[in-house]
Amino acid sequence: MYHKVIGRMNRTSIAGKDLYQHMNTTIDPRAQRSRARILEAVRTILLTEGPEAVTHQRVADVAGVGRATVYRHWTSSDDMVYALLDENPFQLLDAPPDTPLDERLAGWLAWVTELLSDPQRRSVILHVLSRTESDARASRLRSKRISELVVHLDTAIGDTGCWQQLPPARKVDGVTLLVGPLLMRVLMLSTAPSRATVDEVVHRFLVWLEAESVTMQDATR
Repeated sequence: MYHKVIGRMNRTSIAGKDLYQHMNTTIDPRAQRSRARILEAVRTILLTEGPEAVTHQRVADVAGVGRATVYRHWTSSDDMVYALLDENPFQLLDAPPDTPLDERLAGWLAWVTELLSDPQRRSVILHVLSRTESDARASRLRSKRISELVVHLDTAIGDTGCWQQLPPARKVDGVTLLVGPLLMRVLMLSTAPSRATVDEVVHRFLVWLEAESVTMQDATR
């Protein structure tokens, strides 16, 4: 069941991506092609040279387009990096409704691990996080991605416990409980968490969720 959950995770995408694709149908095909070539060049540079090497001239050289063309799409180097993350929204978990909650959460964590293990996306995420204090665009993109993770858990948890009634800040705390250990292992230690580690993280989250439910019930008495 664990692998079935993982296998179905990439089938349903957030509506924003579909909207973006719909909007793209009205764009000049030549502009679409140059945009795609530029983004592919940005990916290549990120993987081989790092985010600091993403400049308009370097991207133009790798993409085989003029620097003016790159400027027409994005006026700053950071915008090009942000676009890679902004145009690839986190996907929703689409697990069978009869899948036990701990399996759904384990599948979701496996997906997060895969996400963070991708060198290009990891580089973009770290680049965005490094600029959230000084760049409003990076801050908005971070908030957007956190919101998507919360929606992810809304879908995975359903009506279990009091999750749907929790205020947004507490839901973010819940996401932190689940994702925090993965961030430590994948980003800091460069190792994938074992299934035992995933199970332990899920167990701690479920204990936390149960405690939140009890606290909420006591408050309404």
